[in-house]
Amino acid sequence: MTHNSTRPILLHAFARCGTTLFMHLLRSSEKVLVPGGYPYECRYLSYAMRYSMVPGLTKDKAGVIANYNPDNIQSPSDLPIGPIPYKELMQHGSLDLEKKLFKEVWKVLSNELLLLYKSKAVYYAEKVVLDLADKITESIDGSKSIYLIRDPRAELLSIMDFNRKRGYSAFGWREGDTPLQYAKQMIPSRRAFFKNCSKFSQASGNQLLVRYEDLVLRPLDTLQNLNDYLSLDLSIDILEDAGQEFAQHRTEQDAAKSISKWRNELSSDVINTFSTLMGEQLSSMGYACE
Repeated sequence: MTHNSTRPILLHAFARCGTTLFMHLLRSSEKVLVPGGYPYECRYLSYAMRYSMVPGLTKDKAGVIANYNPDNIQSPSDLPIGPIPYKELMQHGSLDLEKKLFKEVWKVLSNELLLLYKSKAVYYAEKVVLDLADKITESIDGSKSIYLIRDPRAELLSIMDFNRKRGYSAFGWREGDTPLQYAKQMIPSRRAFFKNCSKFSQASGNQLLVRYEDLVLRPLDTLQNLNDYLSLDLSIDILEDAGQEFAQHRTEQDAAKSISKWRNELSSDVINTFSTLMGEQLSSMGYACE
């Protein structure tokens, strides 16, 4: 049995911004395929794009040799792969080849996932790798992009609490980093992300902006916007039934309390740094600049 490939729902977001909760919500509809289960970190779509980019790579990457040549093809199969070594094809149009290859690879992977999960879904949802999102959107007609944002000051505190809870540093937190140092590292990417999000404040074409705070404090309104945007029947009940599965993921039992606790737990120099370096972007997304 064969299927048409599913339409991607690309969740654009940074870690500790509610992505796992959001993916859990999406899977409440049988029309959405979210493979792998909690914590929903399977990225088949991003893999398909990385795979399809190999023929046109010009720099060495992990497992890829940029100067791959015809003799390499006859080498042992355990050697890294590389770009197509026959230049006439690449000169013909490597970007067009990349898109065509990606579409075919995704069609195969999508069909296999539908068969594996015995699913009749029309959507496939993924926490997309941000640097690949635009390429994927441009390559697959009908892709839906959901931008999930969170106050970066609350995001920072959540990262600190989660690292402490697990007993090791993640999310790019380097040994010896202070909260202020980490804040300065994260601000440029969040500022750029917020600038992009400020281009649309509601559903616009294939884009929807969702604030984590609205998902937590106004779930029914947020759910209605999401259902309208995707033409789905997502259920709020699945959020209430998350239960023990999310216990290890939470840093605050009451999600509503996590929204403003940064005001009491972050130092004034960290808070002032956010206000100074991205105050305009915070205000544009409805976050108080202090």
